[in-house]
Amino acid sequence: YGFNMVMSHPHAVNEIALSLNNKNPRTKALVLELLAAVCLVRGGHEIILSAFDNFKEVCGEKQRFEKLMEHFRNEDNNIDFMVASMQFINIVVHSVEDMNFRVHLQYEFTKLGLDEYLDKLKHTESDKLQVQIQAYLDNVFDVGALLEDAETKNAALERVEELEENISHLSEKLQDTENEAMSKIVELEKQLMQRNKELDVVREIYKDANTQVHTLRKMVKEKEEAIQRQSTLEKKIHELEKQGTIKIQKKGDGDIAILPVVASGTLSMGSEVVAGNSVGPTMGAASSGPLPPPPPPLPPSSDTPET
Repeated sequence: YGFNMVMSHPHAVNEIALSLNNKNPRTKALVLELLAAVCLVRGGHEIILSAFDNFKEVCGEKQRFEKLMEHFRNEDNNIDFMVASMQFINIVVHSVEDMNFRVHLQYEFTKLGLDEYLDKLKHTESDKLQVQIQAYLDNVFDVGALLEDAETKNAALERVEELEENISHLSEKLQDTENEAMSKIVELEKQLMQRNKELDVVREIYKDANTQVHTLRKMVKEKEEAIQRQSTLEKKIHELEKQGTIKIQKKGDGDIAILPVVASGTLSMGSEVVAGNSVGPTMGAASSGPLPPPPPPLPPSSDTPET
């Protein structure tokens, strides 16, 4: 009930805070314990800060919590007061949810020399004081590290933004390149289709030409065989003529007559070749001797030369 009454009368907290001017360390320790309890109640933190603002005006402090830090440094022979002071500082600074406000309160005590004094007390033999000091150090914000982290974060964000912009540009270029490549692929496919059509036409032409060449080769071969046969026949006729077995006569109409010769050297019955073909026996000089065998027929040609 009494605690609620204190909370409902902020001026009462102001009077309690002014009790820190008491010279009795035990009294000051109890005042700090009471103020720490008020600070933990909903709305109590603002009341405590207001009380110390009032303390600053009344006592003529240059900075808030100046007298508290002065008592904390000077009462180094009273462990209970030092533990109560460190506990109060812990609660005032670290019971705030807003990080920026915590850094602000922390900086208030840093300007009053708290950090340097805690460094001197790190080897204290009091376990209770050591616990409170360690609790403060565990929850303290390293402003320098925070600033460095903030700068690093800002630089990283700028770098991320730059990379995202580069990625955007690269994506656009990639899309343009893909579109251009796709257009070229379509054009090349059209050209390939056209070349395939042209190739099919060339194949057909080649096929026809190959057929014609085959036919011509066949005709040339047959012609060469006919010429070879004619040449062979002409050689045989010339041989028979040289032997005196036959005599070749050219008629007025251009036909050739092949006449056999008897043993006495006179013409006898023979065969007439008209336009290169045998037309049967012709009348010649009578002979009592045996007739020679008829010569083989000439090939169908009118170009046999006269000998």
